[in-house]
Amino acid sequence: MIFKILKDPEKIEQLQKRLKAKYPYTLEKFGKIVGYEMPALPQPFPRLLDLLEKGKYPQKFWGIEYYLATNEGYIDRIIPAAEYYKYAFRSIADKHYSLGLSVKRIEELGAEIKETYKAVRITLSRTSQPFFSVQTQVYSLKRELGNLFFISRSIMDSIATLMHFLYGPSSNPFSSFADFKKYICKAQHSSGSITDNEMKHYIESEMSWFSRLRDIRDYITHYKSIDISFYEQATGGIDVYLEDQFEVGELIQSIHDGVSNFLKYLDEHFSRRLKEQA
Repeated sequence: MIFKILKDPEKIEQLQKRLKAKYPYTLEKFGKIVGYEMPALPQPFPRLLDLLEKGKYPQKFWGIEYYLATNEGYIDRIIPAAEYYKYAFRSIADKHYSLGLSVKRIEELGAEIKETYKAVRITLSRTSQPFFSVQTQVYSLKRELGNLFFISRSIMDSIATLMHFLYGPSSNPFSSFADFKKYICKAQHSSGSITDNEMKHYIESEMSWFSRLRDIRDYITHYKSIDISFYEQATGGIDVYLEDQFEVGELIQSIHDGVSNFLKYLDEHFSRRLKEQA
């Protein structure tokens, strides 16, 4: 992902001309565009949005543009920095809602699997091992877990792209939350760097779930498919585990709660910081 800050008017104009030449078509080439409506989503940063809409803080970014692109340039666009928070807030709202849907579906699949186990459980005569035959639910569970890991990381990286706007025009840009975490939590900063001890403390004390999420997602992405295991309990039911280490229900709840709580923290933290700067 490429995330560049452009302040030179000449370079901005050159990029705008290049993008106009790159995308000369009109949308009619695909057919007649169809409008659609969906229910409004909860605002992830209500206090911050109200502050930005009513205040003058975005004016600090007038004349600055953000260039966002994929590494190979298949998708790229330029967005006024003063307006970027509107795009990012909508994106995070969409992803957070999708995360909730994924959590709900994982819980439903887990319940289906547990009911199936009760109905068809047998004991293998040779090994005395509990055994059952399950159909597509396990593959569906793997799919939803993969979606949850992807969306969760995507929310955090979208948050990272907001940091330049929230810390001010002279701050560093980020496109990865892992990079932001490393930067804000390092012991020493160079002269002129942005420091935020409160943010550092929150990340170090409240966000172990992010390190776990990052490790699991990267391991599955690079090395293997998602591995699901079942363990029978004394009650006769089963618990569902990921990689023989993480109880799935507890894992997904910790990630969902972690993301949701961090969004609330960001809303309060940056609303307070921007008010203090006003």
